[in-house]
Amino acid sequence: MSAKSEKDTTPSISSEANLPDPTQAHACPDCAQSSSETSDKSDAGATLDDKRKNALLRYMGILFCVAFLLVLLSSLIQMRDSRLTISELSQASNNALQNAEALQDMNRELMDENSALTEENNQLQNQLDDTQKSLEDRKAQLDSLGSQLERVESEHQEELETYQKQLEAYEVLLIALQAYWQEDTETLQATLESLKELSEYLSETGIQLYQSLLAENQPEE
Repeated sequence: MSAKSEKDTTPSISSEANLPDPTQAHACPDCAQSSSETSDKSDAGATLDDKRKNALLRYMGILFCVAFLLVLLSSLIQMRDSRLTISELSQASNNALQNAEALQDMNRELMDENSALTEENNQLQNQLDDTQKSLEDRKAQLDSLGSQLERVESEHQEELETYQKQLEAYEVLLIALQAYWQEDTETLQATLESLKELSEYLSETGIQLYQSLLAENQPEE
């Protein structure tokens, strides 16, 4: 019984020894996966480097195209400006020639006008000489008339002063009458005092009015 049992247990042990280790079976897929990830990373890094290189090349190409377009645009603008400048200079030259011709024509016209004006000036000078002689004669007449006017003014100066005094006297008399009608006693007294010196320049009627106002203004005793 014991021998048979030993025979039965031995094959089972050997069969168990021939079975694969489950930990090893699980460890091998991890190794395979890590090796595949490493190869994928290296491939991805190479692809990324290629993309960067392509992007850098495209960026440099774009910059080159932009720079070329800017240089081309600048050249076109300079060419356009140069053409405009040449056109303006040509037009200015033509205008200068036309102005020179016009100035020459104007100069000839001015010379003709100068000749005509010189002749006219000579005629006017002769007329001026005649006029000066006439003015001298008239000045002598005016001097004579001036002396006569001075005598007349001296004669009428006294009459004018008398007339001004008469006018002043009547103005003061009018103010006195207005003050009397308005019963302004102060103004009436002041104007009557002024009329004392001017009463001699009043007419008879004015003197009578002055005397009546003076009598009305005298205080009652």
